[in-house]
Amino acid sequence: MRIRQKGNKDVTKLTEEILQEQVIKVDYRFFHSKVTLCLAHMQNGFIATGLSGVVDPANYDKIKGKEAALADAMKNIWLVMGYQLQEELWNDGLNATWAAGEAAKTPVK
Repeated sequence: MRIRQKGNKDVTKLTEEILQEQVIKVDYRFFHSKVTLCLAHMQNGFIATGLSGVVDPANYDKIKGKEAALADAMKNIWLVMGYQLQEELWNDGLNATWAAGEAAKTPVK
């Protein structure tokens, strides 16, 4: 699967807009007036998660909890999609442009 922008255009770098296009639905779960869990459902069926929480339930704010949990989920999506894009570029032979000499080709043992 290729990472594409609207208009079916291949990308060589990720943007927040591209990541947001991949998310089709967001659900939240709340636990013990302390923790918010965000479930970000992506077009391909993957569900990225994000968490936020407080130590003292008196400090819990549901709106702030949702915002922080969504931000955490988006950070996780960025990581996964960044890996996917790097793999695509590598397979296309474009990685040589960014690779630092032979170190990028050396397998980890």
